[in-house]
Amino acid sequence: GIWKWRLFDYLQHENHDLVDELVRKTVQYLALREDKRRFRVIPSKALFTENEVVVLDGELYNASYEKINTPDVQVVIRNEEGREFPYSMNKSRDGYHVRAGLFPPGNYTFTAAAKLNMENLTAEGRFTISPLDQELADIQADHDLLKLLAAESGGEMFTGPDGLTQAGARIMENPRIKPVLHNAVRTRPLIDWRWLFAGLLALLGLEWFLRRYSGAY
Repeated sequence: GIWKWRLFDYLQHENHDLVDELVRKTVQYLALREDKRRFRVIPSKALFTENEVVVLDGELYNASYEKINTPDVQVVIRNEEGREFPYSMNKSRDGYHVRAGLFPPGNYTFTAAAKLNMENLTAEGRFTISPLDQELADIQADHDLLKLLAAESGGEMFTGPDGLTQAGARIMENPRIKPVLHNAVRTRPLIDWRWLFAGLLALLGLEWFLRRYSGAY
């Protein structure tokens, strides 16, 4: 009999907005996702590098699971030592948003709180800050810096296709560069030569057997 509702709605208001809104909200409620939390705050990613800004996004739903952003939301980030960094989340069209800034490497947890119709809602989460490898940040060779380091250390810098040949020629011409031979002597106890010990024992046993066999003693 829902068609009768639509007719009566049109009779009263000359439109079907109320019935359509009722159907839409009913479908929205029945098609709700598995995560039925009414308040959630999640980081934009689980792992940040120390030069990335930590971003947190939040969503708040009323009792009918309609997304709202009327109440204020406070979030507190804590490092491994227990130091706290409080923030107020900004309201956006899709919910809440905050750019917390840069953090040193380590593991962090956060707790967000909101109050809706005398009901206190909380959300928790965590993220990690990894150290930044400076060598991987800039993989382009700095030839000026290499040339400066070579000059300050008494060396030379060679570039181009013939660089390896030129470097080899410089090494051969440098009288300070000479081949160096290293000798290493290692001694081992005779008892470690187990096969030699077994051979000697076998020879002694053979000698004893031949003497007994020949009647020498």
